Formats: sequence, structure tokens, C-alpha cells
Amino acid sequence: MIPVPLDEVLSLAAGLEQAGRGQAAGRLADHILAVQPNQPAALHLKGVVTAAQGDAASAAALIEQAIRHGLEEPHYYRNICAIYERLGRLDDALAAGRRSVQLDPTNAESYHNLTVVHARRLDLDRAIACARTALRLDPSRPGAHMALAEALLTQGRFQEGWREYEWRFRLPGAAAPLPDTDRPQWDGTEMPHDRLLLIADQGFGDVIQFCRYIPWVRTRCPNIAVAAGPEMQAFIRQVAPDLPVFADWRHCPPYAAYCPLSGLPLRHGTDLTNIPAPIPYLSADPVRAPGQDRRPVQRARNQLHCTAEGPGTGRGRQAFRARAAVQRQRRGQRFC
Repeated sequence: MIPVPLDEVLSLAAGLEQAGRGQAAGRLADHILAVQPNQPAALHLKGVVTAAQGDAASAAALIEQAIRHGLEEPHYYRNICAIYERLGRLDDALAAGRRSVQLDPTNAESYHNLTVVHARRLDLDRAIACARTALRLDPSRPGAHMALAEALLTQGRFQEGWREYEWRFRLPGAAAPLPDTDRPQWDGTEMPHDRLLLIADQGFGDVIQFCRYIPWVRTRCPNIAVAAGPEMQAFIRQVAPDLPVFADWRHCPPYAAYCPLSGLPLRHGTDLTNIPAPIPYLSADPVRAPGQDRRPVQRARNQLHCTAEGPGTGRGRQAFRARAAVQRQRRGQRFC
């Protein structure tokens, strides 16, 4: 066996982990730990790999061991903060997050992680302050914009919250709301003659909430088509019975601009005083409701994502898988 300097092995293992080859990185860390069981960098790396594999409890134990046997490295605390948050150990996450920013006050990821922890503790003012700090350090960080959006919207600060929410499609792994197009996204101005395409881009609950805006949109753009999965089409037709609604991009008519339903509150200028539509604006089908079998709902949820995100193209399944990655990015669960 040819001896290799420890630093070179650690550098190789870290490079493998950053390249997405977690198993190979973990094997190298195991080789190091077999010789030096308390080697801090190897323990930390093994913890990062273990967290990425879904075993947050074991990952936390490994990084705790690394902290006990090593120097106070800011990225150790940064990563264990995110792992503690995943485990619901919010007090521990808060302490680790605060220590990470004390050791390195210039790292946007650390403030992003603290944003998530504060939000889960419903300390929204501190969540917003940490998100703003993260964005001051890295203005192009989609996850921090989304974390800020969620906190602002929870507080009812809709004007800024809806603007920040526009970053949702820039999250790593996020699917575009429609196939590639050279048409612009609608900015809310009147389009008396051209067709506007609306897209049911989110899950069932979001479509139910945001379809209330369709009558308002029609006052500005009378000519509308809607892309939506078949399960949601009955709800959309309740608010606009005569609109063309399709579930397959091959049936999409020509359009001049598009807008996701989830983008309509921003265009409308929604605040707590002007949320549109009388209540109730939707109701259950009286014919189907008494005997409705609820068991197919979970299967239908997958079909909705597939049809709404990219019917007939294979894009839908990719988009559905990407949603899990999007949620992790929104929660700040990135290790580095």
C-alpha cells in the first residue's frame, strides 16, 4: 500500500461529496476513521454524507463528535444547525446557527439556516432580519428570497412578500411552469385583444386559492386559456365556466403572454383589505360529494403535477421529483 497524506485524502473525499458522489466520499471517510476514529474533518464529512442519505440523527452524532475533537469550524456549526432543524431540535439548531455566524459573520448560508430556524419557532421578525442579512451577503440566493417571502407573507406583509415569492422558479431543481417559450410573463397590464395563458402551476390547495383571481384577470384580459390538470378543471370552470381549459401542452392555443396562477396576487396588488372573490367562491359538486371516494386523491396528486407541468413531454415526472429538492432548498438544507 502506498501511503497518501491525510490532507490529500480528505481533499479528494470532499471533492467527491461536492460532485454528488456521496457514497465514494463516505467510503474514503470510513477508511480514515478506521485509522483515526476521532479525526474531525473525516467525522464531519461522514456526517454530511449521512445527512444527504436521509439519516439526520446519525449525521448529527457524527458532527457532534467532530466538534468535540476538533477546532471550532464555522461550517461544522452551519451544517449541524440545518441537521438539528431537520430533526426538530430547534433550540440546538438556534445555538449552532448563532455560533456559526459568530465564527464567520460573512457566510450567507449560515444566516439562511438561522432564517429557517427562527421561522419554525414563529419568531418571524428575527427570521426576516436573518434573511435580509443573507441577501445582503448574497443577493442572488433564491432560497433566502423564498424564506423571506414566506416569513413576510405569514406576517401579512403582502406587497414585499409577493415580490420575493417570484424567486420560486429560480430555486435549484425547480421546474419551469411551462415548456420553453419566447412569450413574456404577464405584468398585469391590460391585453384587450391578445390571449393570456394562465397556468395552474402548484398543488391542489394553491389552485383552489388562486383561481379566485380569474374573474379579475378577465377584466383586463378577456381572452384567456388555462392549463390545469383534469382534477382541478371543475373548480376553474366554477369561476369561469366558458374558459378553454386544457391538460396537455399539445392542445395549448397560441398566446401572447403567460402567468402562473400563483403569480396573480402580485399582479393584482393583493393585501389584507382587497383579497378578491366573495366567500364561498367554490363549492363541492352536489352530485359527486355524498359518495366521493377519497382514496384516489394521492394518486391524482401525482397526475396533477405531471399534466400541469409538462403533459405529453415527460417533463411532468421530472418536475414532480424536483419538488422534493425545491422544498429542501427552501428550507435551507444545503451542506457545505
